[in-house]
Amino acid sequence: MGCWVHARRKFDEAASSRPQEATEIMARIAQLYKIEAECNEMTPDQRREVREHRSRPILEGIFKRLEELKADTLPSEPIRKAVNYALNQRQALHRYLDDGRLKPDNNTAENAVRPLALGRKNWLFAGSERGARATALFLGLIQSCKACGHAASTPGSTLTTCCGAS
Repeated sequence: MGCWVHARRKFDEAASSRPQEATEIMARIAQLYKIEAECNEMTPDQRREVREHRSRPILEGIFKRLEELKADTLPSEPIRKAVNYALNQRQALHRYLDDGRLKPDNNTAENAVRPLALGRKNWLFAGSERGARATALFLGLIQSCKACGHAASTPGSTLTTCCGAS
């Protein structure tokens, strides 16, 4: 599964050296996300159908333009690095078109693990291996509860809500 957010970020970073080309690609990626926003409330089958008819031609245009940019840029240019990244991820970046359950990026997963990554240093000192395992278990459970819509302001109330404890 590819991530269009990561691909877009590469072009954003390259915008200082080749603003016209980078902005053009980012605008095309924005079109894909506009279509996704319109499909938000659709069933997976409906979403796949819309993607097939509306997103696939945009993707084909993006990759055609990337091939042109590859031929017109130097390997050392930041835009070329962005182009190469996207071309190397071509199959993965197309994958979401074939399954309406998939998203064009992995932001959901990254947002779920961000609290864990931010606190990683704090959790180095869990007291013991057993304490570290317990911490990992509960943090995973809390994130699963949040993913199921049981987000709350405190972990204790999240677990209480999610697990039905009183």
